[in-house]
Amino acid sequence: MFAAPPAQAPAALVAMVDIFIPDGDGPGAVQLGVPNNVHAWTGTHPKLTRLLAKTITWLDREAEKLDAKDFSSLNEGDRNALLTRLAQGVEGWEMQRYLLRLRAESMTHYYADRRGWAGLDYAGPPQPEGFMDYTQPPSRE
Repeated sequence: MFAAPPAQAPAALVAMVDIFIPDGDGPGAVQLGVPNNVHAWTGTHPKLTRLLAKTITWLDREAEKLDAKDFSSLNEGDRNALLTRLAQGVEGWEMQRYLLRLRAESMTHYYADRRGWAGLDYAGPPQPEGFMDYTQPPSRE
């Protein structure tokens, strides 16, 4: 079955995911295309689509109060502060739960990509190679 490529994520979603998983020891979520994958996932659930729009509207409105064009044009500190307010439930439980779900979904998409393991000192799952020393007694190494 052919899967359509993920839709282009809105700039505010890209900015949110960039706060969740910035680049550092490894590539950030934006470099791995996580915002587009999360946007495609959101699009499969009408309620999540509505909550994304509601969240972006609120973030953009708050950004305008800070003399910014929109949420994505804010500096990292201001973006982080607004997301922290949402995570604390200042704007109600619905957007709070959505933001936490969005963050969890971003993490899932990020770590599902082997390139996201770069800063973890993790070589990957033991399968399909398995534990080649399984016939040996356990060691303390």
